[in-house]
Amino acid sequence: MNDITFFFSLFFGSCITIYLLWLICHYNGKIIFYFARTVIRSFRSAQSISQDTNEAIYDDISIPTICLTGAMPLAIVSIAPAALNFCFNSLLVTILLEAVIISTALFIPSNLRKNLDLLGIKVIRNNLSLLFHASLWCLFFTLWATITHQQSLDRMISNTNPDMWAYVRRFAAMTTDNLSFYGGSDSFSFDGNSACAFLLGSPKKFSSFLGSLIVYPLRGSSLSIAIFQGMLGGILFICLFKEWFEVRLSGTNNSWLSKSILLTWALFAPAIYWLLVSAYFSNALFLIIVCLTLRQARTAAISLQIDRVENFICFFSILVIVLAFYPAFIPVIVFTYGATILIYFPRKNYDKDIIIKIIFKFSAVMIACGAFFYLLFPSQLGLYEVQKSLNILDRHGSNFVPLNPWSLLQEKPKPMPLTRDFGWYINIIISLPFCFFVGRKIWQQYQKNTNSLMKQNLLAALAGIGLYGGYLLAFIALDHTYRLMKIAISLVYPLAIFGLLPFILWSKQKLSLKSAAFRNGVLILAIAHTIFHIYKVLDLRPYPAGNFILSDKSQLEAVENITIVGCKDVHASQFYQRLVGLQIAINYPQLQVSVVDKPQALNQVTTKELVIYGETVPDKIVQRNTCHFSL
Repeated sequence: MNDITFFFSLFFGSCITIYLLWLICHYNGKIIFYFARTVIRSFRSAQSISQDTNEAIYDDISIPTICLTGAMPLAIVSIAPAALNFCFNSLLVTILLEAVIISTALFIPSNLRKNLDLLGIKVIRNNLSLLFHASLWCLFFTLWATITHQQSLDRMISNTNPDMWAYVRRFAAMTTDNLSFYGGSDSFSFDGNSACAFLLGSPKKFSSFLGSLIVYPLRGSSLSIAIFQGMLGGILFICLFKEWFEVRLSGTNNSWLSKSILLTWALFAPAIYWLLVSAYFSNALFLIIVCLTLRQARTAAISLQIDRVENFICFFSILVIVLAFYPAFIPVIVFTYGATILIYFPRKNYDKDIIIKIIFKFSAVMIACGAFFYLLFPSQLGLYEVQKSLNILDRHGSNFVPLNPWSLLQEKPKPMPLTRDFGWYINIIISLPFCFFVGRKIWQQYQKNTNSLMKQNLLAALAGIGLYGGYLLAFIALDHTYRLMKIAISLVYPLAIFGLLPFILWSKQKLSLKSAAFRNGVLILAIAHTIFHIYKVLDLRPYPAGNFILSDKSQLEAVENITIVGCKDVHASQFYQRLVGLQIAINYPQLQVSVVDKPQALNQVTTKELVIYGETVPDKIVQRNTCHFSL
């Protein structure tokens, strides 16, 4: 595949999959809420809704609420293997699921069906700016992937983090039934060597499920994984920077330049590219869920919809989604949702009895969700990785990164380091004083302001900057900061992005009172910071993996099983042979395919009719050796 073909395939593939995933979630959410309201009306013996009032009734549900609820059926399907104890083709089951959901629309009267906007045409018309900027990010992502590609190698967008190759095994579980893996050095054991065993033994089922929906129709190619990365990154970009596209920076001579800098800074946000190239797909998915949850909870509180049934259904959906790909994140999502509701809760509109009822209802939803998983998916909650993460008495290893409150309490404080690097000085000299300064300014504005909504926004900003300050203080004292890094990217980062735009607008207002020289100096710093963003993104180059050339298909058609053996002298976290096995298993379902990561583990495979050994292609740096396969 040449660069031009790869460029257009990745760009259009990313854009199309973003739209398809949104359309599925939107459609599912609309159908769920329609029938939920129908059941509620029937239960309350209320009169049916007329066509005149229908428009007002179904347009009052926010887009995040609809999308989160619509994603719940997909999340449940993704963890169905945990209940059934066997794996199935994710794409075929999803088609069946959506066919059932689409068929239920036939029971909706035609006049109501039009007002429901099941295909989201009205939403698209009202959010053309969002559509444009999502496509723009996909364009920049595609350019970056094309530019950083190393010639003569497969187009894998991955660094030395081995998570990518763990996802390949889980993709295989949801796309094949004839693939097994041997010789892997995992941090915990799995019950068997089949691809399905590796899926059943991992909690990251929903993120793997979404990727497999793209991997299967594109036959396990590296392009399919790149499109999945583009889809995740594009959705995350929209969720993080939605408000940035709508802001107007008028009133200054350099407003067009300021807006360009603002958008360029967002388009090259290094964190998104880093999550994708590091294959932290579950973290990227959790970031998307956090962003949507923050918006959904804030909208529900402000619009006085906290105690509506739709809000409780959405909260249940959020819990199900998170449990479907990392149950250890549940404490954080519950804390985030509760803190948002608490900050924006309109206390004047509710008396004490109603507040108690609302708290009771939310508690009942959490108990119901826990019971739902305990009865139907106990194996998902009983996984060793999940149990170790949630066990307050168990010492946590560095590889188990729960985002729960008691995890950090297990860390041991350390004295100030003798070697104080640049990051330490930045933390002490700039970050903490900046945190204190911004927090003080926010508090002053909170005391002066009389607008209730503005005071709630300021209180949310104060909570966010307080969390950031606490993170900085913990970063200094704790010996191990791996968990802190996870908390930073999963919770602190989205809060920082949400609060950064108001801070920029506030700074712009203050700068308008300064001299032209001072304003130009700040503008130069902004340009320099944006250039630094671009540099960091370009510096995130994919690590060399390997290549696979299939020139003689007759050998595969003449045997019943094949064994693929990885190279020896390559980086310890590179397992390109797994992708080769996935491609062969999907394209030749009649074969039994075995992938051996290490040559010394070849004796674990009982039947070896045809063996393909990887050929090490040396590099000046040993760890950058690549593994080539040919047949």
